[in-house]
Amino acid sequence: MKSFASRILLLTVVCFTIVSCRTKTPETTATDTPSVGDSIQTDQTPNAGGQVPPPAGIKYGYLNSLQLLALMPETKAADKKIAEYARKKESAYSDLLKKYQTKIQDLQSRANDIPPVEMEKHGKEIAAMEEQLQDMQMRADSDISKEKEKLYEPILAKADSVVKQIGKENGYTFIYDAAALLYADTTLNILPMVKERMGIK
Repeated sequence: MKSFASRILLLTVVCFTIVSCRTKTPETTATDTPSVGDSIQTDQTPNAGGQVPPPAGIKYGYLNSLQLLALMPETKAADKKIAEYARKKESAYSDLLKKYQTKIQDLQSRANDIPPVEMEKHGKEIAAMEEQLQDMQMRADSDISKEKEKLYEPILAKADSVVKQIGKENGYTFIYDAAALLYADTTLNILPMVKERMGIK
């Protein structure tokens, strides 16, 4: 199974890169005021700022997906649950480790008084505890990652759905993740619209 780190990277890039099915945009007149991201030039000559505008009818937008996730209350609630889950894992490991150490110390202090048959039995118990400790330690990170993936899945799905709705409603052809952009005009940032739709202040 893919780690959460690779999955979140894949989801934030794929989920938030939206190619709208809309292929036509309303025609504008000379008196129309273009909306944010609309192409208002019909050729590919640089504008006053030296930038080449997108082709006519193409509308771009972007947002920082990680910033959006950090702002969502669902993410904060999920992070609390994940932290609590990790604490429980750590507590269970610490409890078993203490029992293991106590048993070792007890056997060392009574080594001369314990019959060989009984000592062999204790030795098997210690070996089993050591194996359990190793297993808990090896599985801890994987278990926490799986729990995080489970809790984040509906959060990512909600964010993806809202971004797609805004993309279709506003006629965007592409919406990019800010992490993939070297430069972008801040007026093309759709994060404020997404936050408003989600009720995030």
